[in-house]
Amino acid sequence: MVLTVQDQLKELHQVENIPQPYIAVFKNWSAKPFGGGFHFWKPHIKPWEVAKRVRRPKQNENVYICGEAYAASEQTWVEGALKTTELMLQKNFKLEKPEWLSLSYNLD
Repeated sequence: MVLTVQDQLKELHQVENIPQPYIAVFKNWSAKPFGGGFHFWKPHIKPWEVAKRVRRPKQNENVYICGEAYAASEQTWVEGALKTTELMLQKNFKLEKPEWLSLSYNLD
């Protein structure tokens, strides 16, 4: 999983030296006993505010969270995962928006 993600980052952002993560986690929720999963923001939560803080919960540590579960919009859609990842890369690693991504495309 990590190698695939690193390969995709290299291709999308034309960078070669991508640091190794300390840890990476993946959970297949379609496996038994779950058979699937679903989630929503709690009522009265403002996802557009909370999602920004979730991407880097501790400003003094290099811990970053991405995924459709933490998207302000497009939650439960792969587009939400892609948006949270791109936002995290741009804001925390100062990567520029990829050429193929329109400047007018809203990531928030």
